[in-house]
Amino acid sequence: VNFLRQLPWPQEQAARIDGVLRDYHVGTSSEGHTLFWLLDENGNARTGKMMHYRADGHRDKQRPGSVGWVHSRLQKQGRYDARAFEVRPVLFGLHLLRRYPRAEVHVVESEKTALVCAIYFGHPERHLWMATGGKENLTPERLLPLMDAHRTLALHPDRDACQEWSARCRQLGYARAYISTGIMERHWRPEDGEKADLADIITRKVAEGSG
Repeated sequence: VNFLRQLPWPQEQAARIDGVLRDYHVGTSSEGHTLFWLLDENGNARTGKMMHYRADGHRDKQRPGSVGWVHSRLQKQGRYDARAFEVRPVLFGLHLLRRYPRAEVHVVESEKTALVCAIYFGHPERHLWMATGGKENLTPERLLPLMDAHRTLALHPDRDACQEWSARCRQLGYARAYISTGIMERHWRPEDGEKADLADIITRKVAEGSG
């Protein structure tokens, strides 16, 4: 959140930050993790992903315990009740599906990218951003609630995942899902890196004042 706030957003986008964080229920653990709650289409918590970030907004991969899960923490503390808390893989942001019944759903890999895009583009009633939480997590199980709702799905792979996500998109057999690489193709620069995602491009453009 500190990283998001220190970016030189245009006024309209800066004004969206609080609302986006509230809508996606972004929290903080006692150890300083950013906490991404994973809520299903009915608003039920299925788990929460805990991640440590550096001041520059990138994940702190050198820090022990940089990634964790709420259900694992509860299990270690002897507080996990499988009857009351059913872990299920869901997209980050899935709980917003019913709030915006006409929105096209845009799916990215990381939770941070979904937040950056939601702030940058706005208008969730038309463009709703969700995240898989990992390149390999673009699965029918996670996308089923979107397909059951007959939503149009724009899939935005990271630069190094275009082929893999294109293959996964074909395997879905869902006519309303398509791969979207237009933003990446138009705005990527070598300094963004071969593994760049939309957040890397957007935050670079905002920092340059060209967003």
